[in-house]
Amino acid sequence: MTSSLRDIITLLYGQRARKLADAIEGLSSSVNSENPHLKISDVVHVGRLSTPSIFFLGIAFKFADWELQSKVNDLEEASKTYDTVQALLEAETENGSAKNTGSHSRNLVRLKRVIDLVRVMLEQVLASGGNSLVEPFTAAYEQVFAPYHGWTVKKAVIAALKVLPSKDLLLPLLNEDDDSVKESMQKYITASKSVLQYVDNIFLSTETGAELLKLI
Repeated sequence: MTSSLRDIITLLYGQRARKLADAIEGLSSSVNSENPHLKISDVVHVGRLSTPSIFFLGIAFKFADWELQSKVNDLEEASKTYDTVQALLEAETENGSAKNTGSHSRNLVRLKRVIDLVRVMLEQVLASGGNSLVEPFTAAYEQVFAPYHGWTVKKAVIAALKVLPSKDLLLPLLNEDDDSVKESMQKYITASKSVLQYVDNIFLSTETGAELLKLI
């Protein structure tokens, strides 16, 4: 990668870790407020920041980029009709569309899993202290997404993991170093736990919601 291209990428995506951690912390503040709620527009913002970049994870993960973007785009449309996650789930449960393929509710579950995937990966990175992202990402995938994937998808993901960039290559693109990124990582881990628990509680409060959490 040329220095000019590296500079452009850093300008566009620099401090992405901090921005994502701040966004998740904002969601955490909402669900821990006197009036707990989770605005879909705020979830969409986190989804935009979470979208994997071809520059960061490599060409093998471009399919994940497209997949996540389509879910985030769908939820952005949903935010024009429904203000909160709870309102969305209640409406789709009532009209019988919640479990339909491609429903807003199912896309919300997928985005929730992305947030959880990042959480587990960051926990693994901090715990290992190593330079490789392969082991942390593998552990996160096995815990969060693998239970819902068939062998063909699992095989493709495992193959893609082998070409993940090292932490030393990734951090400069984010305009971060090992010390500066740790604060953002810990902030994300702490804040995301309360957000994920809130979403789980909403879905588990109804039979339909509980079933949605088990679907692909």
